[in-house]
Amino acid sequence: MRARALEPSVLAAARSVITNAQKENGVGILDMGSATTGVAVFDEGELQFTGVVPIGSNDITNDLATVLKTVPEIAEEIKVRFATAKFGSSDKDIVIKRGREEHRFDRKEVDEVVEARLEEIFEGLRKLLEHAGYDKRLPEGLVLVGGGSKLRVIEVYARDQVELAVRLAKPEN
Repeated sequence: MRARALEPSVLAAARSVITNAQKENGVGILDMGSATTGVAVFDEGELQFTGVVPIGSNDITNDLATVLKTVPEIAEEIKVRFATAKFGSSDKDIVIKRGREEHRFDRKEVDEVVEARLEEIFEGLRKLLEHAGYDKRLPEGLVLVGGGSKLRVIEVYARDQVELAVRLAKPEN
């Protein structure tokens, strides 16, 4: 039986979305997964640091379900369709229709939940980057991947939080 090597998802993602030139210059990748948020830093062409923030996008969904007193399925739909990292951008209620039922949610409550979890994720990220000696020191910035990176305008929020250039991942090939 052959032994298999396990690879953190953040490193697998890095192979797809960052170039050798970016790795040479200094770049971070943030994998906003469902259960955790992984980070990897490349500099001088090599992996220099990896770390994990133990919070992921499912935590946002679960918090929404709890605060809004709804089921996780509806909370996930709210997160995917209506949540944004630009808080206070709208005051219109969120309406989800399920058959003949209509569920109405206060956008302000949704914003508060999403903002609280994002603050936790990015505070953890800042601490990891600081510990590794790369806070505000990545010329190629930070590349966002994973399901959590699909939150609208997350790249703007991330840029403000980490004070680095931020872009959403696009596979090179």
